[in-house]
Amino acid sequence: MKTFLPFLLTIVVVTAAAAAPSRSDNHKLKDGEIGKNMPDVQHFKRTSHHHTQGQKKKQLEEIMNHINVTKKKLSKQILDKHVPDVFQKSCTPEELCKAGKVLATFKAKDLGLEKEEWILHRQLLAYTKGTDCSETQTETVGSTLSSLLQNIHKCAQKTFSELTPPS
Repeated sequence: MKTFLPFLLTIVVVTAAAAAPSRSDNHKLKDGEIGKNMPDVQHFKRTSHHHTQGQKKKQLEEIMNHINVTKKKLSKQILDKHVPDVFQKSCTPEELCKAGKVLATFKAKDLGLEKEEWILHRQLLAYTKGTDCSETQTETVGSTLSSLLQNIHKCAQKTFSELTPPS
């Protein structure tokens, strides 16, 4: 025990001293040597953009898959329920966001689904995060749930095909 304690103190002191900047580190900071080999900011932005595109494609795939699975599980009576027609234009993020809000009004239990199975509205809202879809024009109840799901799927396919693969 007597020899172990000085040894332990030596290790603690040496380890703590390594964290303090040395004189040469301070000179390198002043001279601008540290950071010369850092990645270019533009490179980071490009990689970040591709990463985001990859994430968007993955989200769209999940949305399309979830629609296919959900449509098979819903009864005809539920698929024929009337909902607002949010697809007025040609597949905009705002329309996908509005579709997510329309779907959010349905509870999993009312659709005959388990809570874990009913995530489509959350997927759409996550995909369109940052999109302002609060401006609600008075959409008419001119669509069915089946038609809405089909329009979401078509829009997701269109958007997916427009995203360029990362190079």
